[in-house]
Amino acid sequence: MSPQTREKERTAYAATLEVLSDGDFVEECSKVCWFSAFANNNPRAPAHWQADLLIDESERRAKPWLYAQGRNKAILSCGLEPTDSDLEAAKVKEVGK
Repeated sequence: MSPQTREKERTAYAATLEVLSDGDFVEECSKVCWFSAFANNNPRAPAHWQADLLIDESERRAKPWLYAQGRNKAILSCGLEPTDSDLEAAKVKEVGK
């Protein structure tokens, strides 16, 4: 895949994320986090850069807990338990606090 094609793919994915509702965004985070963990042995797997864009989008929305909520759903879907810090990160916070 050429660098230009890769950049177009990333730009298109970022644009898709911008229009997702918060609920759909959390679902996308869960799916991508699961795939990223599953593809841990493949550093070129798309799920890794997609996870980076999800983090960027949650920060753009000023709602970093959305990514954390999705990540926690992925953790639970694997039969694991999120840590206390994972749970704390997923709590909705008031802006500026």
